[in-house]
Amino acid sequence: QRAQHEQHGGDEERLCAAGDSEERGLTTAEAKAVPVFGEITLEDMRKNELLAAEVMKRVKEVCAHSKGRYTVTEIADGLTRGTYTIWGVLLPPSDLKAIIVTAANNAVLDVVLAGPVVEDFAPFLPRLYGEARTKRCTRMRLIGPGFFQKHLPEGWRPSVTVYERDLT
Repeated sequence: QRAQHEQHGGDEERLCAAGDSEERGLTTAEAKAVPVFGEITLEDMRKNELLAAEVMKRVKEVCAHSKGRYTVTEIADGLTRGTYTIWGVLLPPSDLKAIIVTAANNAVLDVVLAGPVVEDFAPFLPRLYGEARTKRCTRMRLIGPGFFQKHLPEGWRPSVTVYERDLT
């Protein structure tokens, strides 16, 4: 059963500022469109092959940014098993701007993948707070590059520093 999509309002959080429309090559109607955010279920994708193709295209794109942490196959398997939930940011009529993949992990709702562009998904993170509470999570976690911090909603803070070394 498809979760009801909610419209996201507020001039300061619109996907495109009025001055950006020509720069991004958008029509006036597209520039004024308000993004829609909601869960995209496995059932939704089974019923709509075009939606499934678009979602998996975004998953592939965002997995490429994960530097090998996640693969399309792993995400697809997690969706099938029910361990992952996928959320979409849709710019009507049919532009899937961003995806967010989440997984409840003890008392933490992990944002496993999000993207491809931080400005397109970050304003919708607060919509997941209630979902996290429903799953008895007391916090949310997102792994991403340092520049994400300036785009995340209020209350998000760095909690650990990760070090890595390439082995050649």
